[in-house]
Amino acid sequence: MTNQWFKQGNCYGKDTDIFFPETGNTQAARKAVVVCKGCPVAAECLSYALNNNEKFGVWGGFTVRRRRKLRQMVNIPCTPEDCRRKFFDATV
Repeated sequence: MTNQWFKQGNCYGKDTDIFFPETGNTQAARKAVVVCKGCPVAAECLSYALNNNEKFGVWGGFTVRRRRKLRQMVNIPCTPEDCRRKFFDATV
């Protein structure tokens, strides 16, 4: 089953290099995080990254370093609803 949630993302159709800045380039990472702000599928994106232990890039508005900390706070697999409730402060 192919997930199609990413087609609803703020990032859809944008240059993917934006979301995979060089290690240590915090200014570039911030640009990606800004694109993710208010994204309607940020929780799905973050859930995907946490469940697949993505080691690179900005996913759901969270950098690799921040996702490492988040993984300690959730059970894996983490559903989009779990992510929304814990990290985006929204009701499900």
